[in-house]
Amino acid sequence: MLTMTVCGCAPALVPHVLKPLEAETGPNLGKRPELLPAGIFPAKLCDIGSLTGPQLTQLQTFYKHQFEGRNVEARRNSFKAFIGA
Repeated sequence: MLTMTVCGCAPALVPHVLKPLEAETGPNLGKRPELLPAGIFPAKLCDIGSLTGPQLTQLQTFYKHQFEGRNVEARRNSFKAFIGA
């Protein structure tokens, strides 16, 4: 069986590609953020583990939603819950 390593995650058969969600409120209503690296939304599920505090803040600003937590890891988990991952 052929496997590959996907963005530093455990070996996987197929990478879990993410599709940016449309903003449901605020000035970005109906818009989707661009994918990383040029944009702010992670392209793959395992990319969420690399999001920095400033990137999470950019996502908060875009979605008008707080990704709360005592540290960056907790904020990443809040973001994952927000996108349903």
